[in-house]
Amino acid sequence: MYYGYSYGLNYKSSGVAFDVDAQAFITAASITDLTQQEAVNQLVLDLKDASIWTKMKRIYPMVGGTADKHKYDLVTRAAGTFYGGWTHSANGSLANGTTGYFDTDFVPNGSISLNSGSFGLYVRNNAQGGWNGVETFGGGYLLLSPRRTDDTFKSLINSLYTPADVASTDSRGLFVANRTTSSTVKGWKNGVNVSTNAGSTTNGVPTHKIFFGAYSSQNTPTAYCPWEYAFCFVADGLTDQNNADLYTAVQAFQTTLSRNV
Repeated sequence: MYYGYSYGLNYKSSGVAFDVDAQAFITAASITDLTQQEAVNQLVLDLKDASIWTKMKRIYPMVGGTADKHKYDLVTRAAGTFYGGWTHSANGSLANGTTGYFDTDFVPNGSISLNSGSFGLYVRNNAQGGWNGVETFGGGYLLLSPRRTDDTFKSLINSLYTPADVASTDSRGLFVANRTTSSTVKGWKNGVNVSTNAGSTTNGVPTHKIFFGAYSSQNTPTAYCPWEYAFCFVADGLTDQNNADLYTAVQAFQTTLSRNV
């Protein structure tokens, strides 16, 4: 049981302080396991210490073991919706690769800018698959695949240019698509910049919802993915240091939950 409030912290009965944003998520998602609670709390603290938290628009920690818990966003406590075939466990949410997708109900347009945006996912299994993200015909693309069927990692934000390909035969880890300028999109794996796309922005920020487990083609799922998701996010553009710090924070979170890869 929790009680008291002081300087932005909630206190457990053990006397250990919980960040108020972490506590709000724990309450909304009904996270009762102490290890999971402490992992969420430390994740929030680490993101705030690294000056990343204020850039985050949506974070899905996929913690708690059920769809009802995995659907919640850590930042706003808004709930997405799982459709089709999914298997939920303490390790995260596993899509079946044919019908399963997660509708975040989050529309990038109006929340991230044309030249500043990022999104990513932490995958626990190694498999080839489709895309995550969203496309709005004539109005923007946010697409990310850690391992396409041609064994490449691809990332694309707010342009029509074909993303730079980098060899990828292992879909496990934290993959991020990131734009911070009008002319460059970088792909990151586990805090390391592994690809750069020099394509300029041309066609705006998507006006449809972002999906994980497939991508949203104007709110219709396509290009399904057979991956186990243990963390997903959408954010403003992240600096190189932000990407390194994000991986450190997320990997620590996964390690506390005994599901790191």
